[in-house]
Amino acid sequence: MKSILMLSFFLFIYNKEYKCLDDGLQDIISQRLNCRSLSYDVERINNGFLYVLPQKNVKIYLSNNPSKDFIQIDDNKMPITRNTNFRDVIYELQDIRKFKYLGKKYYLFSMNPMLGKNGQTVNIIINAATKGNAHIIFNEVNYNDDLATSIGINKGELFLLNQQIDSVHYFGLKGGRFKYDKNRSVKCKYDSTYKVCVPIGYCW
Repeated sequence: MKSILMLSFFLFIYNKEYKCLDDGLQDIISQRLNCRSLSYDVERINNGFLYVLPQKNVKIYLSNNPSKDFIQIDDNKMPITRNTNFRDVIYELQDIRKFKYLGKKYYLFSMNPMLGKNGQTVNIIINAATKGNAHIIFNEVNYNDDLATSIGINKGELFLLNQQIDSVHYFGLKGGRFKYDKNRSVKCKYDSTYKVCVPIGYCW
């Protein structure tokens, strides 16, 4: 990831219209949501690994055959879909977190590629408010190391900031899913220490 950023954006540090963020995107979120990290057990199964919460009700399976990967909450088993560029990437689990909003329970799964696609974490958010009806409401690649620090509330709306190579994408929770909002997204730049820099005044 560093070589990509250095090649594309090194000279932008001197643009005074941008503010570089010491602690990442969380610096521009006024009301951050608390995401609690959860412990889990790991089991080796065939050509993959099954990650299981101690209560046994939440599982994620990641293998050498991405078409067989899945997340399961209670009895609801959900395949992990990939976009074209990441269809064959093999992942390992980085973290499972849980947060609540308006009384509803959500899980955030973060996965890192084992080979290639360095620095490109896949994040999946699942609405698990109703038992037996868990469903994926966000599934995107993120260049920010920790999406959990980029979730907040703005004027009563749950939102997240998802960092791509040259942009910060705003996703608001609308109609039960996180939807991309072009008007609230911006181009970003980087300084020589690879800190992300956003236009002055861009904050939520």
